[in-house]
Amino acid sequence: MSKLARFPSAARLAELYRRQGTPKWGPEFQTAIRAVKEEAPPDSRPSQMFSVQCGRNLHAMSRPEADVHVITEYRSNVIEKYDQAVIPTVRRDHVLAGAPFYSGPKLPDFEGTLAAAEELGWLKFHPTVVVDGRLVPFPLIGDLLLFLKEPPHVWAVNLTIKASPEDFDRPFGGKRRARDPRQAAERARLRHAVEERTYDIVAIPTVRITAQDYSANLARNLRWLHLIRIQDAHLDLADVRRVEDAFADAVLQERAPASVIQMLGMRYNIPEAQSRIAFARAVFERRILIDLFDEHILMDLPLRPETKHPLSGLEHWFARRGA
Repeated sequence: MSKLARFPSAARLAELYRRQGTPKWGPEFQTAIRAVKEEAPPDSRPSQMFSVQCGRNLHAMSRPEADVHVITEYRSNVIEKYDQAVIPTVRRDHVLAGAPFYSGPKLPDFEGTLAAAEELGWLKFHPTVVVDGRLVPFPLIGDLLLFLKEPPHVWAVNLTIKASPEDFDRPFGGKRRARDPRQAAERARLRHAVEERTYDIVAIPTVRITAQDYSANLARNLRWLHLIRIQDAHLDLADVRRVEDAFADAVLQERAPASVIQMLGMRYNIPEAQSRIAFARAVFERRILIDLFDEHILMDLPLRPETKHPLSGLEHWFARRGA
């Protein structure tokens, strides 16, 4: 896709439906907008992160999106994510219909963004393109759709992510001043309302998230741990237990990781990189509980015990409708 593919066109519409016209899951899912310079919107900060939950890279268009990606990776009952997901424009099966992890009752169909736009008075602003001489709707793209499982329930939550609350009243990527700022703000508000209404009809809640809603230090620590834990591990189970036991003791004694890693190397000949990987996995998978809020995880700083769950206060990001 060329740089022109950033903007609505018949060619881009065809590409979006090639990627997401048929529901796909896990590594087969293709994001609507890739975090590359040819596709990322102007003024965005594209980045990619490998997701263990999805078995593929997630694509973020801003730092808050990237933060939310790694925070949701930490949530154990998130089983799938749709990043940069096409929102249906017309009637379509529920997003969980046919999902390999859903076997419950039939779910309501999407009515689509056209129906929501008409209901909310935004229809004249809905994006369109000309295809074979006809005007057809061009889809809106969501930030992140989570799929969660807590037997017997499987559900989805739509996350819409901005740097600040004020950004929900601004067109994305629009540093240039609008000719009519009041109308531009109203259009932006209605665009988000259309997205929320489209998902609301199929009982998928939408949660608005800004960078003010979570701890930046938490996101930093989880990203550091995640980038280490996805590296190749070569330790046998006995050595993994040695690493985890040593770090569990270090947390109780509030010792620095560097001293633990040095001891493991001298006593058990465990390579430093492998100790780091085993430690990062144990923390990320909550077998070792340390403070991720107030302290940076640094090799020469003492580890502090966890005083509250890292996702405390963020439960609504993952809540099932009506739960």
